[in-house]
Amino acid sequence: MLFRSAPRDDVMPEIKPFLKNAAILEKGALDGLTKEEIEKTMSPEKNDYILISRLKNKEHVTFAEKYILPKLQKLIDEYESDCDLILFLCTGEFPDTFTANRPLIFPQKIISALIPNLINDKALYVIVPKSEQIAQSLKRWSGLVKTVYVGYGNPYDKNFNFEPLISDIKEKNPSMILLDCMGYTESFKTKLQNAVGKPVILSRTLIARVISELI
Repeated sequence: MLFRSAPRDDVMPEIKPFLKNAAILEKGALDGLTKEEIEKTMSPEKNDYILISRLKNKEHVTFAEKYILPKLQKLIDEYESDCDLILFLCTGEFPDTFTANRPLIFPQKIISALIPNLINDKALYVIVPKSEQIAQSLKRWSGLVKTVYVGYGNPYDKNFNFEPLISDIKEKNPSMILLDCMGYTESFKTKLQNAVGKPVILSRTLIARVISELI
């Protein structure tokens, strides 16, 4: 089961090739809500943990994580009997407060365990979708790697200018780049890798490879 505003036809085509033997059920914590409703009732306040998602109509929206936690638990309760495992299709940090009778897979935990062992003592550059997420990303990764830089680039905005981000990466000269959102695509990874000449980790396919081992 993949928890996000469902179905995620912008993500799943690049994940499904790794999950050929799996039947996939998609349910989203934002399902049934309009962008206006989300912005009115779920907008982040000071010190909130910020998430971003694409909606079914291809608009994107920013919201505070705290508002979707009970919605996620409700989805787990309703659908876990239909699943062998449950994947949170988001690289954000989630609290260890969910209850389930099936394995819960959090991409953030997998990525946070893997990247420090790949980067060693070298510099990591993390890319997040929104500038409002930079502080929370720095807080997270500064406790895991020796040197980290964070920049932002919105994968859901086709008009977003990524050139300043690319210039910053070249200036910082990290050893590795992490696309820290499920919204980034394989094509963007390839373009970025060609532009900066550094290894780029794409979260969606990394997690898909891990899940493929479980099924």
